[in-house]
Amino acid sequence: MLSQASKRQNHTLPTIHKVCQAPSCQSIPTPLTELEKEQIKEEVKKAFETSTAAVNDHDAFKIMQSFWNDKNNLYAANGTLTKGWERNNEISTTIHSDPKNKAFTIDYDEIIIKVIK
Repeated sequence: MLSQASKRQNHTLPTIHKVCQAPSCQSIPTPLTELEKEQIKEEVKKAFETSTAAVNDHDAFKIMQSFWNDKNNLYAANGTLTKGWERNNEISTTIHSDPKNKAFTIDYDEIIIKVIK
């Protein structure tokens, strides 16, 4: 997904690993520093908060900017798996343009982001 970041507007995430430059490394990823891990956490949290704000504003256009724009995009919600950015855009537009859905918002008590390497 990170390699597809250029397909999305306003969303870029950092490279999540560094590659050793020495010939003996054979391109084995080196561990991230704690500073790099914290930077990744902050950028992921910011992207998540931006997406959440778009949902609460019922702005389908902004919501879909946070999705990977690809026919193979998969989105799981309410026990349903939807494939393709276009189909997800149609669903998002339908849901968020319906006046009866304008009253709902989402909020999170806690967000846990764990960088694994």
